[in-house]
Amino acid sequence: MKFSRQNLPMISANDEEIKLVSWLCGDGEFVKQGHKIAAVETSKAVFEVEAEGDGYLFQLLADGETYEIGRTFAVIAERNDPAVKNLAAVQESRPAQDGQRRWTKKAGIIARKHGISLEGLNAGELIRESDVLAFIRSSRRPQERHEKLDEPRIQKPERLLILGAGVGAFQLISTVLKTGHQSIVVILDDNPSLTGRKLLGFEVLGPISRIRELWKTRSFDGAVISFSKNIEIRSKIYEELSAQGIPFANIVDPSVHIGANVRMGSGNVILTNGAIGACALIGNNNFVSTFANIEHHCRLGDGCSFGPGVMLSGEVEIGNQVKFGTGIFIEPKVRIGDRAVIASGSVLTCDVADNAVVKKRVDLKIEQAAGRARAEPGTGAGAAPQTESVC
Repeated sequence: MKFSRQNLPMISANDEEIKLVSWLCGDGEFVKQGHKIAAVETSKAVFEVEAEGDGYLFQLLADGETYEIGRTFAVIAERNDPAVKNLAAVQESRPAQDGQRRWTKKAGIIARKHGISLEGLNAGELIRESDVLAFIRSSRRPQERHEKLDEPRIQKPERLLILGAGVGAFQLISTVLKTGHQSIVVILDDNPSLTGRKLLGFEVLGPISRIRELWKTRSFDGAVISFSKNIEIRSKIYEELSAQGIPFANIVDPSVHIGANVRMGSGNVILTNGAIGACALIGNNNFVSTFANIEHHCRLGDGCSFGPGVMLSGEVEIGNQVKFGTGIFIEPKVRIGDRAVIASGSVLTCDVADNAVVKKRVDLKIEQAAGRARAEPGTGAGAAPQTESVC
């Protein structure tokens, strides 16, 4: 039976191992080339691995475990026959050749790290990780055996610079005070009347233009934009400062539930009691208010603004600089184009084009007469509001 091996990829040159976080397809499932088959995690981030060919994929390793880079974790076969697993049993050692030693992959990784030649190592027919570690211990000079271990490194909080001293800044400060891994060092705002004032104990130092001098002295680690109503200005500031090499940070409230394999850019604000489903992709510079739900496999562009209670179903795709009101529901797989505006209370069941404005019209008006509510003619007292169809 013909089959091809798929190995755990080397994503970072500094990593020797990689974690198989989860399988994204079933054992024995037919996949096409480019199909996402597994999520893996390095010391830097989580990535999705794609199938290298067409065929039936069979899993050789369990998810949730860490393995050495380059190890075969799946095979893609021409037939749906589980027996291929036995044919493709992963070989932990190098193929022996005449006059050559044999060793496991883990032993080879450790040997390269310590500059050890395995050809002359005194061990059995197959050199294992334990053999290399024993050789390293026995080779240490006596004084090295009594050296103290390095002191554990203390992770310093990420120092944040907040752009904008309006009401949004209070939300960001409140969130950062709960995180523990971030701290605010300064706030900038172009309104001169705010300079010198303090917001929840943090000083407004001056105009936004001062960010360049503060970055030259490395007075902060990342910037975050606090205002969300004017998304055009928000996007302009983010793009101009990013082009100048100024980094942006994410502020995510600890109450937000984040699923597996979520990827997020920079400059995002995600406030309380939200949720981001598995495999969602969040771009840059988005402001997501409270009680927002971004479901699994959603794709969110850059510079978008969410009011409270925006609910995205699975696989929704949203473009750049889209502005959402409050209390919005979006059905699965709906696509929303760049710079669209979605009014509060809308229910989206179909795609929305670029630059479109989705409005919700309520025909019911309430007038006070003789101390009680009266509906306008044509609606009927107590009738439900008549709303404009979105699609």
